[in-house]
Amino acid sequence: MAAIVATICFPVGALIAGLASVLLDFPLLVLVTFGDRIHAAAGLVLWWLILCLPALAYSAVFMPSWGKTTTATGP
Repeated sequence: MAAIVATICFPVGALIAGLASVLLDFPLLVLVTFGDRIHAAAGLVLWWLILCLPALAYSAVFMPSWGKTTTATGP
């Protein structure tokens, strides 16, 4: 569930980053690569992890399923 939530956040974050890049006049690659410190692919993975960890905590706290059965499984 956390991976789904984190992946859903990517388009919203991309729109906000793109808009900020245009309005504040800085290259988007600087944001993705953390100021050209790492490769762009590694930067995307790192941003995904930054979004995934809070989503994982949210999923664990607010949607626990330990020992529960769903209505789809029947009685």
